[in-house]
Amino acid sequence: MQGKVMAALDAGRGEVYVGEYEIHSSVYVVSREYLVTKAEFLQQARGWSVATPDALLFDVATAAGLSVALLPPISAGAVAGLGWRNLQRGEIVTPEQLEANYIRRTDAEMLERIGS
Repeated sequence: MQGKVMAALDAGRGEVYVGEYEIHSSVYVVSREYLVTKAEFLQQARGWSVATPDALLFDVATAAGLSVALLPPISAGAVAGLGWRNLQRGEIVTPEQLEANYIRRTDAEMLERIGS
């Protein structure tokens, strides 16, 4: 895939982890990463090339008319290999530079949001 790509993973609770990327050859730039509801994802993904390893999310996105590719799941060993290559090239991030973008709303916030 080249150009603007949106990666999507089911986050549970009716939410989706989304990453927006600009991809050119083997170089990619992270535009932003965030958590949205499934409905918000389907709306925001219009006009993007979407990639996901999640078959259910693939089906929902396809039914919504999105341009979506189903990727094979990646193994923990493959992720470790990517990390090891980055370490060998000196591409590291200190703990202070990390962003905890995986933190989601509490159950109370979710219930307040839907009006329960």
